[in-house]
Amino acid sequence: MKKTVFFVLALFAVTGLFAQERTAIAVFPFEDMDKVFSGNEAVLFYRRFTSEFAYRNNGRFRVVPRQDVEKLINTEAAFQLSDFSAREKTAEMQRVLNGTQILSGYIGKRRGEITISIALFTYPELEQLVGVDLEAANVNQLFDKIPSLVQTMQDRIAERGAGTGSTGTNSTGTNSTGTGGNTGSNTPPPPPAVQVYKIGDTGPAGGIIFYDKGFTGDGWRYLEAAPAGAKFTAEWGAYKNDVPGTMTSAGFGRRNTQIIADRLRALRESNKAAQICAALDINGYKDWFLPSRDELDLMYKNLKQKGLGGFSDGWYWSSSQLSGNRDAWGQRFSDGSQSSYNKDITLSVRAVRAF
Repeated sequence: MKKTVFFVLALFAVTGLFAQERTAIAVFPFEDMDKVFSGNEAVLFYRRFTSEFAYRNNGRFRVVPRQDVEKLINTEAAFQLSDFSAREKTAEMQRVLNGTQILSGYIGKRRGEITISIALFTYPELEQLVGVDLEAANVNQLFDKIPSLVQTMQDRIAERGAGTGSTGTNSTGTNSTGTGGNTGSNTPPPPPAVQVYKIGDTGPAGGIIFYDKGFTGDGWRYLEAAPAGAKFTAEWGAYKNDVPGTMTSAGFGRRNTQIIADRLRALRESNKAAQICAALDINGYKDWFLPSRDELDLMYKNLKQKGLGGFSDGWYWSSSQLSGNRDAWGQRFSDGSQSSYNKDITLSVRAVRAF
């Protein structure tokens, strides 16, 4: 399944409220997980978002000229997710503008409403500083709410001291010991180095990394497929019984699995795909789940097509139910085709985990 993200990079140099150090903030990939926008709406949304961000800056932000942006990325508004490396782009941003913070997020649908979730992260540590969530009934309302979204984000940035080079530490940077005038540093020790993975690396649980979204959000950055030896076959379960609430987008497999497991428990079913995934203990890791439809597609594109992961050519279950109560999404790993299958059919399963 083709999955695109719309990508317009706007860079801001920041003069802070708490320090005079200038910091580059990159408004980095906002991922349209459920194809909320159509046509040129994605480009228009980002132009209005960045214009509003500059308008409401109270002198704290300066938009970097377009020629500087073009040093970092191609100006295409959409591209294949599997062809994009957020790590490479953030590294290039750091090299050209000494950027140290990234503003990024997701747009999707939840219970019929559009949700946008954005957050500001440090670079390269990828520690979340502040975040804002907003809901809208439709695309028109989402556009109308851009001013309130921007204002809320800027207010939280100001409260946190983010975007200014300030971390809220003691302004003197020293602490008197009270003995002989000696002083000691009040600066905390640097955080431990963060392990960085690339596609195809062995993950913490002994599986294989198949996705890197480029930053840590919602408690995870990477998706790891279980080792080939942990593959099994099972039915999806709940045949002719609706399992409402499952999603197709990447990032929802864990939530889907919990929804399915709860429903199967109520139906007094056992040994189904989601239940087995949730019960796995592989090298001491017990946080496995049945991948969503798009997570399954990422495994196919980033592993199977590259000869990685030890996948067969058969059909694999996802955790995404199709509309109705009989079918769920599966994917054939010989050619990547996706289709619906009756939930009482036995297919292959490869569990994944997010971290």
